[in-house]
Amino acid sequence: MQSFAYFDGLDDAALASATACMREFVLPGGSLLFSEGDVSDAIYFLMSGRCRAFKGGRSVGAIHPGEPIGEIGYFARVPRTATIMAERDCTLCSLSYEALGRLIADFPQIGLSMARVLAERIGDSKSRQDRGRTRTVAFLFGADMNADLRAQCAAQIEALFAARHRSSVVTLARILAQFHITPEALPDAHHIDRWLSDEERSHDFVLYFAGLDDPPEWQAECQRQADRLYILHRHAADARVRPAEAAVLEARRNRHVGLILLQAGAQASTIRGTARWTDERQVQDLFHILPQDHSGWSRIARTLSGDAVGLVLAGGGALYPMHLGVMKALLEAGLRFDHVGGSSAGACAAVGYALGVSPQDFAKIMHGIVGTNRALSRFTVPLYGLVDPAIFDRELMAACDGRDVEDLAVPFFATAVNLSRNRFEILDRGPVWEALRASASIPGLLPPYVRNGDLLSDGAAYDSLPVSAMRERISGPTIAVSFPDSGPPVRYDYASRTTAFQRAMDYARLKPLEGKDATFPHMIDSLMRVFHFSGSSRLAESLRASDLVFEPPTPAGTGMLSWDKHELLFEQGYRYGAEQLEEMAREGDAGLARITAALA
Repeated sequence: MQSFAYFDGLDDAALASATACMREFVLPGGSLLFSEGDVSDAIYFLMSGRCRAFKGGRSVGAIHPGEPIGEIGYFARVPRTATIMAERDCTLCSLSYEALGRLIADFPQIGLSMARVLAERIGDSKSRQDRGRTRTVAFLFGADMNADLRAQCAAQIEALFAARHRSSVVTLARILAQFHITPEALPDAHHIDRWLSDEERSHDFVLYFAGLDDPPEWQAECQRQADRLYILHRHAADARVRPAEAAVLEARRNRHVGLILLQAGAQASTIRGTARWTDERQVQDLFHILPQDHSGWSRIARTLSGDAVGLVLAGGGALYPMHLGVMKALLEAGLRFDHVGGSSAGACAAVGYALGVSPQDFAKIMHGIVGTNRALSRFTVPLYGLVDPAIFDRELMAACDGRDVEDLAVPFFATAVNLSRNRFEILDRGPVWEALRASASIPGLLPPYVRNGDLLSDGAAYDSLPVSAMRERISGPTIAVSFPDSGPPVRYDYASRTTAFQRAMDYARLKPLEGKDATFPHMIDSLMRVFHFSGSSRLAESLRASDLVFEPPTPAGTGMLSWDKHELLFEQGYRYGAEQLEEMAREGDAGLARITAALA
């Protein structure tokens, strides 16, 4: 018990009294110690493993060996203030509040130590969150993967972690050899849990490898010990969930499960039909691995290490080419993105990278949709929207080539406002074109998109730059591209009145004039300004939460309806991005340095 700060300075007799009052027990990984609101009746001391505290369903910190659990209830005489779950197999000692009271009466220094440690823990909440990062990862190979393929995958994973972290690899063979036991003895071999806890303390990562055809005792051990668990399959194999995998999924119901699919084809554009895998499994994240391509494994390693690079693009209507120009500059500077997403036009620009298309080529595709084919300029009777969406829908479907979001080699998301359920939604499943169509449904311009019985409208109306959505997926550095908040002044004498003919001409132009002939903003322009204002309410917070920020200024005479200024906007974004990157490199920008280091 000397390892607990509460017992610092106690003599042997006091320690013996404290130890005699305690009961040691094992709490399997994934089990609850107690729930928020339960009666507070005991304090617990974590001997090995790791627990996590939740309030209102949200994680508020990790608890490590040597730390107490439940002491707030003793001091405050209140019900449990958090839910505590074992993140892996844990050994704990319990001490009733009644026994604790007697100990404090006999040894007052215990009470003083408790108050000091409790104050330190409250003041150290940020550090507790940081220490609660991913430390243990289990990789379970499907029966469709032969021994050679499993060995190749394990070697790739081991090499990536070993190159940058102190990592320990735990396999069934290692456990059996070290402890001279059989797999059947694993559930009762609690001394192994303490050894694994020691491995975690002395390494940055502990990697578990198992097969879904291994002894169930070893599979259970791996899934209980893992912060994150990934199941690996060949994409071309039978996607049905077999009993062994079903048992793992059931045991991990409230904990992380990811899916890694190995592709037979060498091109990302050939990935199809991934939904048959995700429909059968509730997984938190999904990665594709292409043959002879290490980028997929590197993306997984960076995601687990907290170094994954995210790119978030803001809504902006016809300004989308500037996003693509900035992306071209970023790629030419050697930067890459592990996760991409955005709202509205930002989502439409980000998806090009996820599809594996270069920014300049994707700019041509998008220009063909909104420029050459005028998909967003075909006005109709404004019953559901000012624009007839038929051509836009058809062109989006063609550009996305029947792909689902799950089929994209780079994780991607779009955003939407669910008008039926009054909530903000992240679209990271289903047909790509549907996600783009819903996210780009600018209110008043395009009718909302109907998906699964819900009306979905432009996500930028709620959050133009959804950095928070990216932060929920990764903890690594984020690159954000947005546009200046303010637009040009309106030069118009409101007291003057235009004739009916002039108003008709304004409608034909569909945009305000410039200079001395400027007219009052067109209805669509006013709608876009209101829309931009609404979605920008969280912009300042999103920019502060980003590591690199790009805000390319819009050229004179352009705006969110300038569908015919494609080349000008692309070049403006590219020049601005290249100049900013050069200046950041020259000044030693900390965000750029972090991203460069993460990708090294």
